[in-house]
Amino acid sequence: MRKKPQSRYGLLLFVGLGVTLTAQVLVYLSTIDMTIGVAPLFGRQPETPASLRQDLRVAVLNSEMSSKIDGQDPQSYFDLARKWQALLTNAGIANQLVSDHDLEKGIGVSFDVLVLPAAVCLSETQKEVILGSLEAGMGVVAGGAIGARNEQCEWQGLDFVSEFSGLRSPEVLPTGAEGYAMVRGGRFYSNQAPTGYNLPLPSQEVVVGNAADPDMYLSDRRTRPVNGPLTEGSALATSGTRGRGRYVWFGFRESIPGFSSADHEALDGYLQAAVHWTGVQPIAVLGDWPGRNTSAVVLAQNVQDNGASVRPSVAFLVENRAPATFFVTPASAEANTAALVEGGDLIEIAATDAESQPLVGQSATTQTERIQNIKAGVERALPGRTVRGFRPPQELVDQATVGALEASGLEYYYDGVAASHATPRSLAHPTQDWLYVDTHSFMRLSRAGSDDFEALVSYEGETAWGDDFVNHFLEDYDRTASLGGAYTLLFHNDLLGAPENLPALERVIRRIRQGRVWMTTAANLADWRARRSNVSVETRYVSGSRIRLAVTNRGAKPLDEATVNVYLPFRPEAVRVIPAVLRSGLPETHLLDDSDVLSLEFPSIKAQSSYVLLIALDEQL
Repeated sequence: MRKKPQSRYGLLLFVGLGVTLTAQVLVYLSTIDMTIGVAPLFGRQPETPASLRQDLRVAVLNSEMSSKIDGQDPQSYFDLARKWQALLTNAGIANQLVSDHDLEKGIGVSFDVLVLPAAVCLSETQKEVILGSLEAGMGVVAGGAIGARNEQCEWQGLDFVSEFSGLRSPEVLPTGAEGYAMVRGGRFYSNQAPTGYNLPLPSQEVVVGNAADPDMYLSDRRTRPVNGPLTEGSALATSGTRGRGRYVWFGFRESIPGFSSADHEALDGYLQAAVHWTGVQPIAVLGDWPGRNTSAVVLAQNVQDNGASVRPSVAFLVENRAPATFFVTPASAEANTAALVEGGDLIEIAATDAESQPLVGQSATTQTERIQNIKAGVERALPGRTVRGFRPPQELVDQATVGALEASGLEYYYDGVAASHATPRSLAHPTQDWLYVDTHSFMRLSRAGSDDFEALVSYEGETAWGDDFVNHFLEDYDRTASLGGAYTLLFHNDLLGAPENLPALERVIRRIRQGRVWMTTAANLADWRARRSNVSVETRYVSGSRIRLAVTNRGAKPLDEATVNVYLPFRPEAVRVIPAVLRSGLPETHLLDDSDVLSLEFPSIKAQSSYVLLIALDEQL
């Protein structure tokens, strides 16, 4: 019997082993590419750019000179340095106190960032060291009237403030009891210090001036700048680059007594972000609005029980495809049922109270009963419509009101009196569900601008509802849009909503639509922001020129049209975004014009999901 040849089986075995080994190598290389990259395996990895600093080293000036300003308790100054040390230590950032002498002789390459808390008294040598270090690539964070006095603490003026921060025509102003730092959005600190946050600055002297694009400006409680209508004239904080270094300057004290926990969190977050950004660390910021919109607008009509029909305004809004929220009472809903139904999904139905007596001061039980009766009455008048929002009488609320509104199954309320922020605020109640924490958010919407009645009362012109009158609303809108916030135009059915005044409303809408603005209803605004509150973003270095970005949605609902902006250490020539998990899709990415910001646009961040991406900068493949 002849034996079968063995060579063919040996060849098949050899080929099979080769295929298996090749597959394993490809999987290995793919895994490596999704972490540190394959280039180091072949000796082609470029040196890590100097701007990619894995661990920050921060120097905090503890100045004997600045502690000796006439009339100031030296201990209060040293408390600022200790605050900075605690803040940095809590953030896991290595830090060290340095003296006036250390600064004067130069701190060289020992540190990545220099923090100057209220360094009012500086010698000329120290000023030269600060600017020279900044030019050479060190980050600098400074507060107050930096260098306004010499080493003997004698007043020299605010020229060094201008030279360091870019502020023009700086001046020292007392804030009194009603001063606020209004925080603008779309910045490196926006995850920590929310867009449109109005940070109280009670009873202190601040430095303000002119700057084209300030990070903060000095405002009143209703977000209005203190020095005229433009935010540029009340600049209170700036940031930028000088030479190879980055700087952040703010014109107020870092430690303010009487802050609420939310105020402390916003301020401390801003200061920590300032150190990370000047230390050229990557920072991820979740966009405030869907898509590429930079602000939001809600048209809201308050429908009074005065017999005035809403049919003209509904028809106008439908014709212009302008979504709006109508706050109705049970009686006004019943009187206008047909017109409101004609508005379809474009018109959101929300509730308000016809009584002039506010809810505040009443028991929680009484407030709950009033709100529930109003909500039920509106829903009876408009079958199939669900009331999701409420405008309290006179827009006054207390803690019992908030509890009563939430207990009544509502999702948001309007606060036009106590609220001073330009974006919705989440009153969150987190619940643990295994790995994820879903935050049920009851939203407070602010109305920082004037409504049509307030505008009419303050109007001093000759022709109400003319162009000069319309400018009152557009000024409020422009200010809110420059913040990156949400503007609500509240009007009444017998004033701006009256048929003869609708051309004025049309001019407002036409102007608003010229910008990148999300026009929506109050319910949609509250819902998207509530979903956004469940999403977190974070970055860290992986290896060489690679940054890891993690986007996590802990909520039970997806967040659609979300944008994540990553502030990179430098503007790269080439960027590659790699999914760390093979099945993960890639968002659309692009570098923003003339900046070091990489924008990633997610069609949807799915509920209870995490997206991990690697960002490779200037790698040679």
